Amino acid sequence: GYALLAALLSTSALFVGRGLEVNDFLGNGPIMPPTFSHAAVLMSLVAVLERRPVAALAWCGITGLFHLQIGAVWLCVLLPLLALDRPRPTGRQWALGLVLLVLGALPAFSHLWRLATEGLVAGGHTLDDVNFRMPHHFVLRGARHALWPLAYLILLGVLAQRLRAAGEAAAARVYGLLFACCGLLGVFALLHFADYHFHLVPAGRLARLQFIRLSPLVTVLGATGLIFAVQRWLAGRRPQAAAAVFAALAVLMLLPKIYGEWRAHGLDRAGIVWFGEADPQWLDVCLWARAHTPAEARFLTPPGHSGFVSMAQRSTVAEHKVNPDGGRGLAQWYERLRALTGDQPLPRLNDFSRNSTALDEAYARNDAARLRELGRRYGARYVILLPGMPAPGLVRYGNPRFRLAEIDTSSP
Repeated sequence: GYALLAALLSTSALFVGRGLEVNDFLGNGPIMPPTFSHAAVLMSLVAVLERRPVAALAWCGITGLFHLQIGAVWLCVLLPLLALDRPRPTGRQWALGLVLLVLGALPAFSHLWRLATEGLVAGGHTLDDVNFRMPHHFVLRGARHALWPLAYLILLGVLAQRLRAAGEAAAARVYGLLFACCGLLGVFALLHFADYHFHLVPAGRLARLQFIRLSPLVTVLGATGLIFAVQRWLAGRRPQAAAAVFAALAVLMLLPKIYGEWRAHGLDRAGIVWFGEADPQWLDVCLWARAHTPAEARFLTPPGHSGFVSMAQRSTVAEHKVNPDGGRGLAQWYERLRALTGDQPLPRLNDFSRNSTALDEAYARNDAARLRELGRRYGARYVILLPGMPAPGLVRYGNPRFRLAEIDTSSP
């Protein structure tokens, strides 16, 4: 059963590990804090199932240590789960668990407090900002993103009811708690969408908590419930059949994935794709800048293209992907993006990729005089030019899609 669940997660078969928005349970590409935070959520949930409320609350603190937002969402789910379970935690267990929760998340809270005193939450960060910077984290990605989690939720409810009717109290309790967990996530998701689209509270504060960040947990728990229900059923009839069937299914799921990775990358690099390889010519011009320009140089770059600072190891005036995730510096970031795109209103297409493309299209309309003026305004010595853009100075390097020019700020 565990092997089959691992195969489902690693291949996203039956929608396992996916949720209402763009994030997956195992992470999207780079390994980021949510991956570890999700692991802590599972440890916390296991502690609930094992009637260890102190450990469940302590693991909730670790969840917040890795990702405060996910930790806050999980706490909203965990507290009702503990209150619904029988026997309920004692007052001493609540007190000790909450102390451990705070201690676990304290390093993250201390960083958040420091950032708040430096202006993280001052101004900006409205739903309008969200629609420009990260709508893919707030909107439902499509019908299947709603229907698959709903199907798993219903499945867990049906299994819990059948086990209860069959008199299997211990198993019914486990499935009932899994159903309650997923149901609470569903309720919070409805609150998220209602606030995002209809503004239940001022400034979309409910939506900005992003309850749907933890929605992939529903498909993970639903698949877990399904697998072990089938395993219980098979084990009661033909014990050896369960192992054989699940092992065969796991292999059948994994082999096409492994073969596809081998054909694309070779087994020595299966599943590993370097960021720059997504656009070799963008990587090429970034690496040339890194090798042939002064370390202190600042660049004007197409704002819809990401990764220049990382790959070129040079400063850029602004880009769409790297944004102030809060109020601090947000006004300056918007001002720079507007300047790079001809002081025109920024695109509001409710899609990050479409907004990035529109930003690049506006950037490409800058003439040489405008680029020189931007160079003087922001102290930029070099510029990356898109096809068709006039050079504001000597072109130092080029490939079929990008040119790198030194800005002649002495010319008008």
